[in-house]
Amino acid sequence: MPLSIQPICRLHIQRCSSRAGLPLLRTRFIFLAGTSIYLMGQRLSKNELSIFLFKRGLWLVILEITVVTFGWTFNPLYNVLILQVIWAIGASMILFGLVIQLPYKAIFALGLAIVACHNLLNFPGIGDSLKGNLAMEFLVSANFSFHAFAPNHFYVIVYSFLPWTGVMMLGYALGRLFEVNVDATYRRKTLVKLGLMITVAFVIIRFSNLYGDPVTWSSQPRGPVYTFLSFFNLNKYPPSLLFICMTIGPALLVLACLRKFKIDLLVS
Repeated sequence: MPLSIQPICRLHIQRCSSRAGLPLLRTRFIFLAGTSIYLMGQRLSKNELSIFLFKRGLWLVILEITVVTFGWTFNPLYNVLILQVIWAIGASMILFGLVIQLPYKAIFALGLAIVACHNLLNFPGIGDSLKGNLAMEFLVSANFSFHAFAPNHFYVIVYSFLPWTGVMMLGYALGRLFEVNVDATYRRKTLVKLGLMITVAFVIIRFSNLYGDPVTWSSQPRGPVYTFLSFFNLNKYPPSLLFICMTIGPALLVLACLRKFKIDLLVS
């Protein structure tokens, strides 16, 4: 009997909505992890912070390879190791442990360059020359890449970590706004401006279909709802520039509103 795909089609919108939730939170978590690193740097020396980041990152990588992988596979022989988001955060922290020695402006510029430019690999003339490069898969181009590392043992790179490192660096740069000597009103206005700028940039760049995500959007024959889904159907493995803008821009607006709400509560 032929398989009917009608039930699958009916669940398409619900499936898209449920799949979007965790990656949206994940991006914001990593971004704010960078902010917390900056705030930690207010009481630790750069060497102390570097050692902390290296140790914490190493533990997260080990946790991913052992506990999280076992939770997915239930295989005590570990024939397949799965490198997902915990690995990406851990690897980002290890790399950040080296980068943290750079000046603040250099960290901000490097994070901005990573986030803004890594989608250049989507252009055939650039990306094709790097296909099959294992180092690039670890860094930026993996999409559930499957590799053998021993007889009958494999690892899957679900998340390349470098784009997430860039997000963490930008979160670190935002940390300067949360220093104790920064005026609360100035902080909130700056968060609103940044949030609006990033959100508007997302809409303009996405509408142009020129850059920022390997998957272009298009008008869908099934109606405006599916066109809307197409517009927001963005690449998460690894996170594209537009996916990062879509998540971070509104998050900054929410953060500004929450801080105002907290201040209003304190005043009342």
